[in-house]
Amino acid sequence: MADAPDKQERDTPADTGGQRRPGFLDNLAQRSTGLQGSSRAPASSAEQQERRQLVRLAGIGIQIAGTLGLFLWMGHWLDTVLGWHYAAMLTLGALALIGNFYLLIKEALSLNKKP
Repeated sequence: MADAPDKQERDTPADTGGQRRPGFLDNLAQRSTGLQGSSRAPASSAEQQERRQLVRLAGIGIQIAGTLGLFLWMGHWLDTVLGWHYAAMLTLGALALIGNFYLLIKEALSLNKKP
């Protein structure tokens, strides 16, 4: 056991100047997805602004799906309780779509107004 080098000596060979040499697991996410790792230069303010806009639009998509699902579920529940045949579900689903598309258009117009 005394002859085995310790972990620090195995990870930092002499030819790298004492720095740790990248192993298999280093940068695995970058290699598997093709996305840039942390070695990339910091993003400019224009890139950050574009990312924020994309995140906001993705949030709107999630909001549309969630609201539509919730309203359809409430409509189905009302139809079951009151004995209607899809009237509440269709009405509430249409109401959710109209409201969400209104918010989507409003958000898109506000994004286009900004310089």
